[in-house]
Amino acid sequence: MAMLSKHKANIFLQSLIHVMVDEWVILGPHEYLIEKADLEDLERKVYELIRREGKLPVSKIWRFSSCHLWELDAVLKRLRDKGLIMEEQ
Repeated sequence: MAMLSKHKANIFLQSLIHVMVDEWVILGPHEYLIEKADLEDLERKVYELIRREGKLPVSKIWRFSSCHLWELDAVLKRLRDKGLIMEEQ
C-alpha cells in the first residue's frame, strides 16, 4: 500500500484534525484514511481469493483485503467489467 511517511502523516493530520474534547468528536480525516491500497495488487489478491474459496460475501472479502470499502468496490467492479467474476443475489 502506498502511504505517507509517519512524520508527514502526523504533520498533515495535525493541520487538519481538531478534537472536541467535551464530545470526543474528531473533525477532519482520520489517520487510517491516508493509507491507500494499490488497486492492481488488490485486484490480484481478491481474484485469487475468489478463485480459491468460490462464492464469498463482500463482507468476507473485505475482512481479508485490509482496504477501504470504496477500494474493494472499485476492484470488484473492475473484475466484473473484465468478465472475471459475476455478482449473484
